[in-house]
Amino acid sequence: MDTRPAAKTNVAEFSTAYYLLEGLNEIGIDYLFCNLGTDHAPIIEEMAHRAKRGEPGPKVVRCPHENTAAHMAAGYALVTGRGQGVLVHVDVGTANAANGMHNMYRSRLPVLLMAGKAPYTTHGELVGTRDTHVHFVQEPFDQGSLVRPYTKWEWTLPSGVVVKEALRRAHSIMQSEPRGPVYLMMQRETLTEHWETDEVHRYGAERYGPLAGAGADPALIAALAARLLTAENPILITGYGGTDPLAGQKNMRLVRKLDAAAPPVLADPDLLARAVSNLVSNAIKYSPAGTDVTVSVRAESNGVCVEVADQGPGIPAGDLDRIFEKFYRVPRAADADTPGTGLGLALVREVAELHGGTVTVASPAGAGSVFSLHIPRMEESHGTLG
Repeated sequence: MDTRPAAKTNVAEFSTAYYLLEGLNEIGIDYLFCNLGTDHAPIIEEMAHRAKRGEPGPKVVRCPHENTAAHMAAGYALVTGRGQGVLVHVDVGTANAANGMHNMYRSRLPVLLMAGKAPYTTHGELVGTRDTHVHFVQEPFDQGSLVRPYTKWEWTLPSGVVVKEALRRAHSIMQSEPRGPVYLMMQRETLTEHWETDEVHRYGAERYGPLAGAGADPALIAALAARLLTAENPILITGYGGTDPLAGQKNMRLVRKLDAAAPPVLADPDLLARAVSNLVSNAIKYSPAGTDVTVSVRAESNGVCVEVADQGPGIPAGDLDRIFEKFYRVPRAADADTPGTGLGLALVREVAELHGGTVTVASPAGAGSVFSLHIPRMEESHGTLG
């Protein structure tokens, strides 16, 4: 791949379309699968210009339909892992390529979809201005919305001076895990702008290239696990409960305990964190200042139990059967000013049932409440979690 800049030649300036083709060459785009239209005239001219000058550029593969072009690029990416370019005609070409973009997005295949856009000048103010009636009907309210749900990145090129930067960004995003298609729109006035060669900068892969997939160091994870298993007083660090500002205002302490023998469970971490957070927030709201809220995890014969215990007034026996109902709140005068919707505990029950588990409560009169969230071990889970 030749990455020599245009500055190596004796020509003082070039159009944005020239730098576009040079930039595609620099990021490793070997093929352009094209269905061409009037919006591509500046690009076609520069293809001929570069060929006449003996300069490299992507090989053009003309396709009878945009869906064909998109899926040819998808097939190339599937086999090689390297995304290529697809060039289509304004809004209608983008719409025809949308099915391919859907498939590429779902299959995590990198492809750079590029489309023209209706010229924005009408009276000959700039080179590339509107010169036929079709340029008026080719301007939808939001062209990008035709494929936006199926792209990792989408942009309209605002100026030729950043064309190589935009191409490098598009390429790096589409090739970074999880891979996927990107979309760039360009208007004729922008493509015909002329720029000095020292104004259009090159963005090399060594600094601006795709990011490799990453994760935690396995050795570090093993060391942390060993320390946790041998700790005399292990703790559970929760995602939300420890950050509740109400606990600080009431000078309360959050006590966390972890049973190292607790088995793994198959659970949605966000839903489980929300359920535990609701239980902790509930305990803080209804507990007196200066008391403890204890969150513990312990092993059970068939799974794990997460318990949240408070030192509040407890729940009247007649209300215990209803507290998990939506919108139900214990009718107690002392709690009249306590904020709440009556949905928190209902959500906890739904999360438990989604995981094939249950939630129970024990609340002796005047001795606080203990909510127990029971989640089956991984091989015994029979929930409906998708």
